[in-house]
Amino acid sequence: MCDVDEAAASATAALVDEATGGPVVGSEPFTLSTIACAVRPANPLFTADMTALRYLHEASLVKNLHDRWIADERQPYTSMSNVLIAVNPLRYLTAVDKSMYVRQSLDMSPPHPFHVAENAYRQLRSVRQNQSIVISGESGSGKTETSKIILDFLTDRSGLGSMSSGADNAHEHALGDRLMKTIPILESFGNAKTHRNHNSSRFGKYMRLQFSPDVDLSSTALHLTGASIDTYLLETSRVVHPPTGERNFHVLYELLRSGDAKLLNDLKLIPNPYMPKDPRLSNCDAWLDMYHYLNRSGCTHSEFLNDRANFQKLKDALVFAGIDAVQLLQIVAGVLHLGNVTFYEEDTAEGLTAAIHREGDAPDASIDVVADLLGIKADDLIDALLKKKIERTKGSFQRRGSVYFVGKTKQQAAYSRDTVAKMIYNQVFSALMVQCADILEYNAALQDELAYIGVLDIFGFEDFHPKNQNSFEQLLINYANEALQSMFNLCILKAEQELYQAENIWAPQNASLLFPFAPRPVDGLDGVFNIAHAYAHIIYSL
Repeated sequence: MCDVDEAAASATAALVDEATGGPVVGSEPFTLSTIACAVRPANPLFTADMTALRYLHEASLVKNLHDRWIADERQPYTSMSNVLIAVNPLRYLTAVDKSMYVRQSLDMSPPHPFHVAENAYRQLRSVRQNQSIVISGESGSGKTETSKIILDFLTDRSGLGSMSSGADNAHEHALGDRLMKTIPILESFGNAKTHRNHNSSRFGKYMRLQFSPDVDLSSTALHLTGASIDTYLLETSRVVHPPTGERNFHVLYELLRSGDAKLLNDLKLIPNPYMPKDPRLSNCDAWLDMYHYLNRSGCTHSEFLNDRANFQKLKDALVFAGIDAVQLLQIVAGVLHLGNVTFYEEDTAEGLTAAIHREGDAPDASIDVVADLLGIKADDLIDALLKKKIERTKGSFQRRGSVYFVGKTKQQAAYSRDTVAKMIYNQVFSALMVQCADILEYNAALQDELAYIGVLDIFGFEDFHPKNQNSFEQLLINYANEALQSMFNLCILKAEQELYQAENIWAPQNASLLFPFAPRPVDGLDGVFNIAHAYAHIIYSL
């Protein structure tokens, strides 16, 4: 058997006559078009650790992953030495016994996220050095679910040992429960439906699980004592303009589909389908289309998400975390209403400047409603949207320090509205992370003394179809993934690379991909990010 490389894009298994190089008569699949393609040896059977494959090339690796994935008992996890490769199973799998990875040698354990987590725990216990687990991959590959599996194992790990006391186990179980309870909050405010994934994380998160040694110095046991969550690069542009065919953040749809008529009425989200029928509302989707920040992408529904049920999970999680749900949802509703604030131009002494409609059409987009929900004065909000503050720092002594307010154009006012919406949502998300961290008991005072296991769930990299351009945030996401890959190449493959250099073997690198973006102090040139930052400042000052 062999794998036939087809234009480096796919491979087909086939029988080849060693003498002639042509197909064996009657063998399938094989076509004349494939005879001229590169032919490489195939491995007889698939294996759990691909370093054990006799023939290592791209086609054999892909075939091994595919064969394991389509097996009767689907096996989505495969090892490559210390690296776990996970192929999204796209279905629920039979639960795996956690204690199996604790009792026996890891060399005898099948590949699984539990294997990676147990390996990190054993390393932490033996060398007392911080450990990190990096989960990366394309959007929709299952990174977030994999991180949940790892967290579930690590929060239970001490209790799986035989030397833990009942009190320690109870505390660790409660702490693990609190950590898992924060996940609905993270997903509602930080996840969205994309082309590739119905529950895509639109931010990166690094979770630390802090462990302390046993009070019995003769024991090697570790006890989970605290946890923390750090978040990075929330895709705030999605708040005001989700990409075509994708949704905004889940929480906006969960609120509107909650079915809680009283709550929606209190938040001025009226009319709505839960009130006496309005002729403009044929269904819930039609109602959602009345909100500017939701109707721009042409997608408000996901068949794989139950927004009403997820809203209840969110409310339960907020209560558990001690977060005021009413106050929080007032701000969320305020952002929705802010998107429906519209402007018109009026002729003034300064020329054509923007003015604001004090009363919207439907739903109620009154700036007064927005201000009331956000807890600020309407006049202050109007000034922020319609006027640009200019401070003189040069000129004569009399004029230096003077402050002027200049009216904005209609386009500038709309830009300011969207900027305020993004800023508010980002601040809400950051505040939620702080409040979630408060219940996780992370001991910052002893962070240099207590070791931790970090779990990095990085945002998925994507390469959209040419008709859909990547956003600036997606550029940053892809750059972060390339930087992680560069670090992986350096740390994991360093010894091999030194051997390659000694034997004059070429090894691929991705440094050239990172080179144009980051600043380069060696030659004094700015990277793409610095140039974009400077250009944005120039545009904003105009």
